[in-house]
Amino acid sequence: MITTKRLEQGHNLVLDESLKKLVRKSPVHEIRHQLGPLYFPNIEEKYITEDEIMYACLLSLDSYVYEAGEVNATAKLLDAEDLEIINQFLVRAFAQLERELPEKETIPLIEMYLRNVYFLSKLTPLFQKNNSEINKLIKHRHPNLYTKWLQVLSDDPIRKRFSIEYVEDVAVNLAMFTYSSEYGESGKKKHVLFAFDGKKAYLNYLNVLVNNFVNQNIKITFLVNQHITNKIVQELAVDIVVYNYREDSEALHCSKYKTERMPTERDWQKINSLIFDE
Repeated sequence: MITTKRLEQGHNLVLDESLKKLVRKSPVHEIRHQLGPLYFPNIEEKYITEDEIMYACLLSLDSYVYEAGEVNATAKLLDAEDLEIINQFLVRAFAQLERELPEKETIPLIEMYLRNVYFLSKLTPLFQKNNSEINKLIKHRHPNLYTKWLQVLSDDPIRKRFSIEYVEDVAVNLAMFTYSSEYGESGKKKHVLFAFDGKKAYLNYLNVLVNNFVNQNIKITFLVNQHITNKIVQELAVDIVVYNYREDSEALHCSKYKTERMPTERDWQKINSLIFDE
């Protein structure tokens, strides 16, 4: 209704010529005449200018669904220089995150997200903002991953190049992409080793608690009355060790957490944080 009234009153949008030049590279520009009725139903054709159609196409990027195999080639939408800036940024970023680059199915999704940030920010940087509840959830659930992305973005040249003003929001999105790529459909599961000392009934009870606590995307190994060494960690390919005994063995080359003899609610919360934020 707002768009209809605006156009009927003769208030047409006028986009910057440099932005229009970029949009004309998009494949959708070739079918722009077919998009008028789709984006502007029941509006007379005389009101629908090229700028209006371009603006509608840009707005659609804000609700883009990022699915592997459904991403258009970014090479057709960005010039070689900007595409190289994105690629080099990702190489630098994941090196600072001390993580391997995501699988080839995920890289185009992140490239497309950054490309959409690039285009939408030319309309207004407000498109970079997330729902506050999403930000709150990711900052709480993945504080280490989020903080690392925030630091990377704050110091990287891409921030100025792509007019990234809402750094926290973009860092949240990149954290979600990263976590999804590592523990999503690829089948990779985080491996948590629970090593508890105690007597049989108590250990059986803890075993049930552990299996009820974790979700299906986590691989669990439960060892009893056995102090864990790096040899065991390496052989089992463990990501996190959770134990309840006094630590007197070698320093483990993975994340670890000591619980109370009987894990408390606080212990379970900490374990949950480690699982999500590793």
